[in-house]
Amino acid sequence: MFTGLRQRDNLTRFLPRQVAERVIKHGPKALAPIEREITVLFSDIRGFTGMSEGMGPTEVLTMLDDYFGRMSQIVKGHDGVVGKFMGDGLLAYWGVPDRLEDHAFHAVRAARDMRRVVREINQHRHGDGLPPIRIGIGIQTGNVAVGMLGGTLQSEYTVIGDAVNVASRVEGLTKDHDVDVLVSETTWAQLPEPRRGERIASAQIRGRKEPVVLYTIDGSAATVEVSGKPGV
Repeated sequence: MFTGLRQRDNLTRFLPRQVAERVIKHGPKALAPIEREITVLFSDIRGFTGMSEGMGPTEVLTMLDDYFGRMSQIVKGHDGVVGKFMGDGLLAYWGVPDRLEDHAFHAVRAARDMRRVVREINQHRHGDGLPPIRIGIGIQTGNVAVGMLGGTLQSEYTVIGDAVNVASRVEGLTKDHDVDVLVSETTWAQLPEPRRGERIASAQIRGRKEPVVLYTIDGSAATVEVSGKPGV
């Protein structure tokens, strides 16, 4: 028992929990590259450079540690994988290593919870006389390659593909449209009815020939039951 726990702890130091559990169960073959349709979420803190100006490095680290801890808990609570942290950015995905039929649905539900928790954080920050945290979230559904990257000395489990790039670009457009969450048409099409949101734009994204249709997600709408599943 203790050997198994130690093995799991060692693996989770450099692998997402879900991936580590598959390696324990299936061995190294669980890390073999695969290609699959998944949903990718990218988020970052708007104006982070200006916000952190005047803060000491330790203070910035403490703030980010608390923020990422809360966001990671949300992602995992919705059956997602936290891929990596990049400065003030977070990459998460749904549908690997374990197949998840409703990966788009879970990603959007996570985004709405992230929005809600940021509002709660800002209530405390306001009470402490601190500026609010504002985030942008972009979500895209598409095919990716998943596997280990980086060689033998410093490798990591990661996702590569157009869906990752588009999610990042879509997140960048949230500021242009003054919203905190945008999803692409490929994600929107997989959400259950009734969908809570609206088409907001058709945007040309760098590196893509075809424009990407963008939708907002309404955070104020009450959830309802549709075929045993809450609406989004």
